[in-house]
Amino acid sequence: TETGRVYAFEAHPQTADIAKRNIKLNNFTNVTMVSSALGNKEGSVTFSEDTYDDVNHVAEQGMGIVVPSMTLDSYAPLHSISRIRCIKLDVEGYERHVLEGAANIMAKTDFVIFEAYEPNCQRFGYSVRELFDWFSAREFLLLDPLTKEAIDTEEAGQLSVKNVLAQARHH
Repeated sequence: TETGRVYAFEAHPQTADIAKRNIKLNNFTNVTMVSSALGNKEGSVTFSEDTYDDVNHVAEQGMGIVVPSMTLDSYAPLHSISRIRCIKLDVEGYERHVLEGAANIMAKTDFVIFEAYEPNCQRFGYSVRELFDWFSAREFLLLDPLTKEAIDTEEAGQLSVKNVLAQARHH
């Protein structure tokens, strides 16, 4: 039986359409697909139009397509989302902006899975260390998702691509 809901946000219109068709094809009735970027403010952002979906990302103005953008903090109350078990972020360096727009809902979130990659963070003017500090300041433990061992945050900038599991201490 269905006990949970999935809210999927996809900024790129073509990828969002593919996801919507997949949801319908598989009769997933507990999945809501939202065609929007997530960020730290309401409005719009410029999004890349790369050939390969796994490298599309928020881009410089004039270097792609304009897509709607919203915050998780504005979306959650409108849809009666009071608790989040897990957030999976795959935003190619835009993590800080998404998290800034989710500061309130993060207090009601158990887990966040994200990618820590210094070059992607630097594209948006911050470091992996700042990302780790953001989670630590909000009482999240940073763990390796495979081993469940604590991540040495002193090595933050030296990491290659690193998947991170942030676990709320209240969990």
